[in-house]
Amino acid sequence: MATDSSFLDQLADVEVPVAPPDFPRQVHHRLNHWLLGLHIGDMVAGAFPYAVQHFARAVVGLVQLTLSGEYPVADTED
Repeated sequence: MATDSSFLDQLADVEVPVAPPDFPRQVHHRLNHWLLGLHIGDMVAGAFPYAVQHFARAVVGLVQLTLSGEYPVADTED
């Protein structure tokens, strides 16, 4: 335990340099690029395929209704 307190005492004496003035801007710039990439990846991998799937089912139903005059009724709901 004595080594822990001496280590902390040594850390208390260390001077921490001042952050550069543009440090927050740099952090936000790097973070925003990562967040934008993650959001676009989530949209491409998750939301767009889901939307296309459901929109395609409606378009196929509309084409079948136009050609046959009857709207296809599914046996089960998704």
